[in-house]
Amino acid sequence: MTEHIRVVPTTEAHIEGLQRCVDVVARERRWLGFVEGPPIVQTRIDAPLKSRGDRRNYMRVRVVARDGELVSLPMTSQGSGVSTSMVQANGLVIVETGVTKVEAGSMVPTVLVGAI
Repeated sequence: MTEHIRVVPTTEAHIEGLQRCVDVVARERRWLGFVEGPPIVQTRIDAPLKSRGDRRNYMRVRVVARDGELVSLPMTSQGSGVSTSMVQANGLVIVETGVTKVEAGSMVPTVLVGAI
């Protein structure tokens, strides 16, 4: 069985159905954590970071605005069991595979996961 789809100009008769559709989508959005990825910005790292370099790492940082630029302050503890640095962080510095050290003052890509 073949269904026929007809495209017609929008009229006032369509408005009620459109509003119902938008309402359903808006309510569904409430249940989605993110509907798009968080922004990635360039920040200046305030202290050196070390990584094993064997894979891409996301290092927890606190991003602040200082002297007209965004600055990342690395959390002292990066371990998966350290919940305080997870709660205090509002950014994740991306350290690419093969990089074992990021010097203080370097510009680094940072995923913003919270308000600055």
